Amino acid sequence: MLRRILGILGSNNQKIIEDTFGNPIASKILKHKDIVALKKLFHDIPFIYSQRYFYSLAFSRRFPVKILEQWVKQEPENADAHLVYGARLLKLAWKARGFGRGHDISAQQWQEFYALLDQTIEELETAARLKDDDPTPWVYLIMAAVYHSQGAETELRYYNEAGKRDPNNWHAHIHRLTGLSKKYGGSHQLMFDFVKNVQGQSADNNLLNCLVFKAHSEYWKYKSQFEGDEKAAENHANDPAVIAECLAVYESTLASNEYDSFDVLFARINATGLFHVLRQKEPLKTELKNLQGQLEDVHWTWVGTGWELRQAKLLSVLG
Repeated sequence: MLRRILGILGSNNQKIIEDTFGNPIASKILKHKDIVALKKLFHDIPFIYSQRYFYSLAFSRRFPVKILEQWVKQEPENADAHLVYGARLLKLAWKARGFGRGHDISAQQWQEFYALLDQTIEELETAARLKDDDPTPWVYLIMAAVYHSQGAETELRYYNEAGKRDPNNWHAHIHRLTGLSKKYGGSHQLMFDFVKNVQGQSADNNLLNCLVFKAHSEYWKYKSQFEGDEKAAENHANDPAVIAECLAVYESTLASNEYDSFDVLFARINATGLFHVLRQKEPLKTELKNLQGQLEDVHWTWVGTGWELRQAKLLSVLG
């Protein structure tokens, strides 16, 4: 608990490193709140979709919102402006909601949450209209629809729009999986069926096969943290079939292939968290090394293992 509090109260430099996964370009822009450099960055990557998602995410938690608002007002026909602003609004919406179960959220928090989500969707739809070939606004719209509880049909429509523009888009698939998870009104079965369907349409070395890591971590996290069923969570983590499946996917993907560095970062983060849960020392050790300088404690909250990174590093070395 103390380490978590210290993380929340950490220095601004540490928060910038966390937000940008240690990326030097994003870190410099965020540190100096350099809107000129931010504009140039996006101007220079119009068709590199993995980077358009990564950098918009990197600036979504802490870049001054008023500067982004001004960019949108000054350049209303600039898709980049609406994309980055929309990504920022999505994080602001979740911040307004606050963490915790639905019954712990006040009426005022819910009102602000949904108002910000409405604004988010408007900005992202504008970005999509202004740059029709970019899947990135649609990727964020999937998550906005999940948060807004807009329903399976809307989530699927956004997912399909992203897929039309980039069939192997990692983040579109992860967001679709999240929306199908039990935590957001789906089910474990729907989530795993989605992963199996994607795997059935993909070559063995396709990075999308690594979705299975996210699915198993979501299942484990739900059992442990939402249902409080530690026995079921532990049984899943010790299940030989689960371990064998994940190791097989790992060997045919991350262990033996090269991928886009911006996409594979997120697959590796999911993999390390899961292999820590599954107590698989060798792949954990390898992936922690691959993520050196990019992985921070806060990133493991995605897989339910937040604030265990130091322990994982020790265990991966000492056993």
